[in-house]
Amino acid sequence: MTLLVAALSAAAAVTSCSGGRAATATPGSTTTTTAPDPMRGLVVPTSKLDVRQCVKDLPSAEQRPYAVLVVPCGEPHLYEIFYRGAIGGAKPPGADAEYPGELAVANQAEQQCVDAFAGYVGTAWSDSDYDFQAWWPSGASWTDRGDRTVTCGAFRYDGGTTEGSISGSGK
Repeated sequence: MTLLVAALSAAAAVTSCSGGRAATATPGSTTTTTAPDPMRGLVVPTSKLDVRQCVKDLPSAEQRPYAVLVVPCGEPHLYEIFYRGAIGGAKPPGADAEYPGELAVANQAEQQCVDAFAGYVGTAWSDSDYDFQAWWPSGASWTDRGDRTVTCGAFRYDGGTTEGSISGSGK
């Protein structure tokens, strides 16, 4: 796990510094620099994703539960985050609450995603061209970090990418 965190930190540092145009100058010319887009290819922990962020997977399946690659929604992406909440809704369990179990947490998280889907996309999940992926706390993150976060991302049923936001699309 330490190696994964170090690798993700290094990847985030490299990714956030890439892009843009190098400054060049010749006598009598104007120098132009373009700052890199901070949202292009940013490695973000899944626990820190926000609504309206668009996501590409990281190349390694082992890393995906921990972090993903956030890109501007105008670029091809696999997921769009449409909900972020907590197990228990407005009253999440306290820090001393026992982990209710993987199945109970998964069921609550998925129900929150279903409930939030239509309000974001503009059509019921059952009638949509999109499905969703839910991320929820593991037993370890619940106990060690007090994690109660539920995050939901929509993706195309056919496995293709999306360009642009699906918010209010009715698809």
